[in-house]
Amino acid sequence: MPITLHFMQIGFIIPLVAYSLAAHLRIRNGGTMNFPFRYTSKTTIEELVKNLSEREGKTSNNEVHHLMFALFSLLCESGIDYYDLLALYSTLPCYTSEDLQTLLRYAPPSLADLSPTKENIRRAIPRWTASRYHSATIETVIREVQGKLLLASPGIFCYNSNLNPKNQRSLNDLYILIITGEKRRWFDINRKCTYRFLQGEM
Repeated sequence: MPITLHFMQIGFIIPLVAYSLAAHLRIRNGGTMNFPFRYTSKTTIEELVKNLSEREGKTSNNEVHHLMFALFSLLCESGIDYYDLLALYSTLPCYTSEDLQTLLRYAPPSLADLSPTKENIRRAIPRWTASRYHSATIETVIREVQGKLLLASPGIFCYNSNLNPKNQRSLNDLYILIITGEKRRWFDINRKCTYRFLQGEM
């Protein structure tokens, strides 16, 4: 579900921080700033994040990237739903190891600690469809997730059960796997729950 909270609903915190960061960028760039902040109190969080992501993709601006994750921290600390934010931030073009740590820093406690068996991975995917718009068959997804868990290669990986571009109202279950050097977290976005996969062999 899209995040439709406006800036006004969190006390104008975001515009003030955006202004402060804009001033910071001006100082760092010798008094000039190539990134204009033109958001109003009616701008939604989803619009802001998507706009920043698009700008970063077009310019490869490290300052914009840094701003996006400073914003993520601010929104989490302001009480915005973590799972909604994670869904928004799961589509960025690239992530650093520091970004992944930031995403996990605010993660809710896990419901259970699971070993990376196929049975446990299936347990963490309560609903999957045979839709042509899924990421892959459930067997393929389970096999891929297990491989990533065992290899422990850092990254963020998304799995959609029915991401239908022709029907925005169709029910899609989004699952997100985040792996860092020492952490493996699985997020069920629709059900707002988290699982921790244990390190080591099965």
